[in-house]
Amino acid sequence: MRDNESNPATAAKQVQEMISRDGVNAILGGTIPETSMSIIKVAQEQQVPFLSLASSDDILTPLQDRAYIYKLTPDATESRQRLRGCVL
Repeated sequence: MRDNESNPATAAKQVQEMISRDGVNAILGGTIPETSMSIIKVAQEQQVPFLSLASSDDILTPLQDRAYIYKLTPDATESRQRLRGCVL
């Protein structure tokens, strides 16, 4: 477990270290889109599965470039539509 302080550069560096030094087999985290997007690049390059906890439409697209990326939250568009239905 690492605290990236919501800094994308720190998140990418920490994930690289966990993969190369600690030999992790998968990554779970990235609670905001900015850190998830930086983790995606490292996870893809290193072919390590990444389960993102962030809600962003861009995490899984383009799909052909996201072979090791998974998202456990709804898309931001879906969340917005459901919230709008509750308010109106």
